[in-house]
Amino acid sequence: MKKELKFSIFLIIFGLKNLKRNPRRSVLTILAISLGLASLVFTDGLNEGLKRLMIFSATHTLSGHIQIHLKNFKNNPKPEKHFPFLTFQKLCNFNSIKTYVKALAPRIIFKGLISSAESSQGILVYGIFPQYEKEVSKIDDVIWKGDYLKNLQKNTILIGGRLAKKLKKEVGERVILTSGDVKGNLIQEIFVVKGIFKTGLRQIDEYVVFIP
Repeated sequence: MKKELKFSIFLIIFGLKNLKRNPRRSVLTILAISLGLASLVFTDGLNEGLKRLMIFSATHTLSGHIQIHLKNFKNNPKPEKHFPFLTFQKLCNFNSIKTYVKALAPRIIFKGLISSAESSQGILVYGIFPQYEKEVSKIDDVIWKGDYLKNLQKNTILIGGRLAKKLKKEVGERVILTSGDVKGNLIQEIFVVKGIFKTGLRQIDEYVVFIP
C-alpha cells in the first residue's frame, strides 16, 4: 500500500514538473482536451434533447403514450374493427385507471377520401369525442384558422393546413368525405370545414382529419 502511494505521489510530482517545463504546450493540450470534452457533452445533450422533443411532439400532438386496438387493426384499419363505446366507459371506471392514467379518449379511425372541386386526397379519418380528445392530444392548441370541434356539431371537420392548401379550401367551405361503412357500403357525406390546424408534421397536416 505504501509503495503504491509513493508511486502515485511520484507520478503527480513528475507530471507537474513536466507541465512547468513547457507551459505553452501544456496550456494548448489542456485547451484541446477541454474543448473536445465540451463538444462531446454538447453533442450528446443536443441529441438527447432532440430525441425527447420528438417523443413529446408525437405523444402530445396525436398518438398519446398508449393506444389500445383490436388485433391486426393497425394492418387494416376498418370501421368495424373497433371496441364498443361501452368498453371505454368500463375502462374509465377502473380504480387503477383513475389513479395512474391522466386522460383517456375513444377514437374511431378509418381510411377515406376527401375531395373538393380542385383536388382529392386519401386520408386517415379520426372520429373523436372533442371533450375527451382535447385531454389527450393537443389538436385544439394548434388550430390555425377557425375553431375546434364541438360535440353536437355534426358534419363538421378539422383539416390540416397542407391539406387545405391542396384542396383550396378555407374555414366555412364544404368538402366531400368518402369512405366505407361497417357493412362495406360506399358512403359520401358533405362536411363543413370548422377549423384548420398546423402541427408542423407533414404526415398529420396533409393526411389526417378529425370529425366529431
